[in-house]
Amino acid sequence: MNSVKVKIEGLNFENFLFDLSAANIKMKNIKRKDKTMTFVVSKNNYKLCKEKAEKYNIKITVQKEFGIVNFIKKLPYCIGAFLGILFSIFFVWQSVSYVSNVEIALEKNHNCSNENSCIYLQNNMQEIKKYIESLGLTKGIKITNNFEEIEQKVMANFALVKNCSIERIGTKVYVNLVEAKIEDKQNYSAIVAQKNCIITSITTFSGIAKVKAGDIVVAGQVLVEKDGNVLPRADIEARVWNVGTAWHNSKTNKLVKTGNVFKTNAIKFANAVIVPAKSSPFELFEKTMSEKYLTTNFLPIKVETTIYEEVKMTEIEESFEDVRAEIFQKAKNEALKQTVGTPIECTYSVVTEGNITKVDCFLTSVEKIGLKK
Repeated sequence: MNSVKVKIEGLNFENFLFDLSAANIKMKNIKRKDKTMTFVVSKNNYKLCKEKAEKYNIKITVQKEFGIVNFIKKLPYCIGAFLGILFSIFFVWQSVSYVSNVEIALEKNHNCSNENSCIYLQNNMQEIKKYIESLGLTKGIKITNNFEEIEQKVMANFALVKNCSIERIGTKVYVNLVEAKIEDKQNYSAIVAQKNCIITSITTFSGIAKVKAGDIVVAGQVLVEKDGNVLPRADIEARVWNVGTAWHNSKTNKLVKTGNVFKTNAIKFANAVIVPAKSSPFELFEKTMSEKYLTTNFLPIKVETTIYEEVKMTEIEESFEDVRAEIFQKAKNEALKQTVGTPIECTYSVVTEGNITKVDCFLTSVEKIGLKK
């Protein structure tokens, strides 16, 4: 339906509105302020409204038009604007979807008086740049924020790179390298296991591997040791176990509803309480509240309803079997909090003493392990 929002200005609104009502003209969204009023009428009735406004010396203006006719008038402009916005979005998306430049910077961490003793001698920037490009990080590739694998490979391949961090700012990618110090080289001579585990795979980049895939190792055991003055570097994956525990008490105290309900109302005018609600007759209860307007915004009176439901503390017996799945999941969640790798499976242990049941989840996962010592 086509309609218009009109604004009238003048003094004799009552007679004007009475005439419109007598003519069975329906008005919606009436808002009055001082000597002005706005309302919405059908477009067919607007001409009659205008005639009666002139009769009472009331100024009438159209503020907004609604309906299909107005929509059709504006449709070509809307389509044009939409296509323009769509084209702009596509152009911007294309321009920011690919890497515009890759910059590599080195932070030197040593003071060399003799070039032959410089740790970084064999690992020049050109070699690193070529290696990074071979990993696919070059100008023109599709933008991503997942650089962790490239960082790990650079540090593993160049033993004397202490740290590699890659970040994206806009369409540019920055590779930040930190060179190892001579002191860093002396600080550790081996990579050791961080946890009890079974080695699933080991790729040694430098140093001497002391374990192989399938070996069972304990925390602190040497996995790779240095080869002369070469720092041990390796990519090691292992199957580890993390334990999560959950408890269940078959007898617990819980608040239970008695079925007694008390309902009370408060009346408010513009958020000021006119008639206050009564307080709860129960010592322990649960409370829910709702409100409803009795009038329009011209006279904002609303009723606020409060429902009190009596509750009492009761001993509840809940067998472990009734909540078995829930307790198992809690134990698994506790194990997952300790897991940094990819979870595989969970083996459960259940022990019951009296009312108490203890559930342990032994969660197997594949993790990257190895601690420099």
